[in-house]
Amino acid sequence: MLAAESRAHNIQDEPDVQGAYATYYRTQTAVQTAQARFEDATAARRAAEDRARRIIDVDGKQTAVREAQQSLADAEAEVARLERERDDLRAPAPAVNVDVDLDLDLDDPEISEDFAMQQAIAESLRNR
Repeated sequence: MLAAESRAHNIQDEPDVQGAYATYYRTQTAVQTAQARFEDATAARRAAEDRARRIIDVDGKQTAVREAQQSLADAEAEVARLERERDDLRAPAPAVNVDVDLDLDLDDPEISEDFAMQQAIAESLRNR
C-alpha cells in the first residue's frame, strides 16, 4: 500500500500531471469568467430591451398625444365654424320690401296664392 501511495504521490509531482492540473484550473477559471461575462451580457441585453420598450412606449404615447391634440384642434375649429354659423343665423335679417301691387285681383286664386306665399316669405325673413 505504501508503494501505491508513493506512486500516486510521485505521479502528482510529475510535470505532465502538474501541467494537466494547471490546464484544468485555467480552463475552470476561463469557464467561470466566460459564464460571468455571459450573465453580464444577458443582463445588459435585458436592460437594453427594457429601455427600448420604454422608448417605444413613450413614442406611442407621444403619438397618441399628438393625435389627441390634432383631434382637439379639429374639434375646436368645428365648434368655431358652428358658432359662426349660429351667429349668422341669429343676425337680423335684412329688410325685405315686398312690393304690393294694389291693382292685384286677390279674387283670382292663383294671384291670391302667390301673394300669400310672398307675404309668408317676407314674414319669415323678418322674424329671423
